[in-house]
Amino acid sequence: MTVTAIVFDIQRNSLEDGPGIRTTVFLKGCCLRCRWCHNPESFEPQPQQVTLPNGRVRIYGERMSVADVFKVVVLDQPFFKVSGGGVTVSGGEPFLHHNFLRELLKTCTAEGIHTAVETNGFPAWDNYEPVLAYTDLFLFDYKATPSQVHAELTGVPLEPVLERLNALIQAGKELILRCPIIPGINDNEAHLQAIAALSYQYGIHVQIMPYHNTARDKWKALHIPYVLEGLPSMQEEDVSRVIEKIVLYGCPPEMISLP
Repeated sequence: MTVTAIVFDIQRNSLEDGPGIRTTVFLKGCCLRCRWCHNPESFEPQPQQVTLPNGRVRIYGERMSVADVFKVVVLDQPFFKVSGGGVTVSGGEPFLHHNFLRELLKTCTAEGIHTAVETNGFPAWDNYEPVLAYTDLFLFDYKATPSQVHAELTGVPLEPVLERLNALIQAGKELILRCPIIPGINDNEAHLQAIAALSYQYGIHVQIMPYHNTARDKWKALHIPYVLEGLPSMQEEDVSRVIEKIVLYGCPPEMISLP
């Protein structure tokens, strides 16, 4: 039986989704509804046709098999080898498609291609276990603190996310904590302290993902209210202040960076 998933983008020559030069595969469908999401076209699992503000019609999402996707991924294998890169699967939430994810990463692993998966940590642990052997790196999103605030901003509680984080670390998986920072939304002291505490406790690297407002046209095209309308993208000095605070709260300076 051919395993398929709905793919809404394959981005080649990516430099922000793991080490080296990477090909990032974006799968459609997500279990969170983050107010700042840069990929709102990933929310729904089915393909969607939209008219962008420039009048261009675009279809988000195409059903693809593992073989279809790997044909694109393997084109960049020479760049992976010279840069220490590989394939990253993002979304949406890849672990909603754990059978497809497992087969794609298994195929990449068999070809010696480094694999990474970005996850919000909310799907059931049973979705993760079959994929562990074929995942070299987890890019683990950590979005808000405490649980009530996390639920208000994403639609789901924080506790399952922390459980998955702990389980991946106990399984010995390499992990980077990716933390979107949205001014006035989740840049509070409690959250910055929690980021520092997780880095210190688990000895994991933190990547700060500064808010930028370039996705708002996609929200509008999808007819989804964009509640952050008018919020400007973060400036370099704002990002530096956030990093300084997280270091002040106990994160080792060498353990925090931008992507």
